[in-house]
Amino acid sequence: ASNPPKLLTESKLPDNPKEARFQSLYRDKFDQSALGYDVRNCPSTPPEDYPRGWAAPEVLTNWNPNDVTTISPKYREVYRSLCVFDYQAQYDVALAYRNAEKPFVIRNDPSVMEVVRRWDDDPEYLHKKLGDENRIYTERSPKN
Repeated sequence: ASNPPKLLTESKLPDNPKEARFQSLYRDKFDQSALGYDVRNCPSTPPEDYPRGWAAPEVLTNWNPNDVTTISPKYREVYRSLCVFDYQAQYDVALAYRNAEKPFVIRNDPSVMEVVRRWDDDPEYLHKKLGDENRIYTERSPKN
């Protein structure tokens, strides 16, 4: 029998305002001692049991998909086990995970950041690209 994972109790907020906002609303439920690795400072080769996974009912009990508007009490604890790599500083490590066919999150990719800047700088960017002629439809289900 394994010990239950320890909850993450501290979080250092980054300098990036968007990342700081995200981390103020969402906190990792499990820390390095529970996962066996730090998702923001992963080893250069994937750990044998990477990534950690959870049963859907456990995750859904923590965050009901039918209740997307409420964050209570002040933040939500999220189940996060994928390593996060900086494109410019950890590209080789990300390639090692890709070659091992392991999932990961990449941040600070210059080509993606250019798109982010374009959308941030011009709120009408998408409308200009799609125009008024094409109709874009979305679907809504009353039962999610």
